[in-house]
Amino acid sequence: MGGPVKGTFRSLNGFNYRIWAGGAIVSNVGTWMQRIAQGWLVLTQLTHNNATAMGVVMALQFGPHLLLLPLTGFAADHLDRRKLLIATQAAMVRLSADASGLLRRIEREDVDVDPARLRHGVEDGGGHVFALELLHVA
Repeated sequence: MGGPVKGTFRSLNGFNYRIWAGGAIVSNVGTWMQRIAQGWLVLTQLTHNNATAMGVVMALQFGPHLLLLPLTGFAADHLDRRKLLIATQAAMVRLSADASGLLRRIEREDVDVDPARLRHGVEDGGGHVFALELLHVA
């Protein structure tokens, strides 16, 4: 039983991959928390349990992935992957800061969260190919 289990985590032997994997875990957890919080915010605070508004938020969250997949794949194949990864992660930090600003303004007025959700969906692609380069597979 040692054969298949022993090879399961052999990708973690590479130093650069371990650094990337650690950063990816932190980034994914932060993105997950942000998506859950925004969904909760729209459902319970902004619209008082309006399922249609929640559906719009979900569509804006996943729609750009579906529609822009060919463009993000082209970018991942033809652009410098390291620069692309840095640019997308910097954009994600900016969007998180924007979301934080929206939360601060929420007490004053009704705030539109949908454009932030749409931008987040657009800038979320392209970085996953970088892992293959770290493993020397690509």
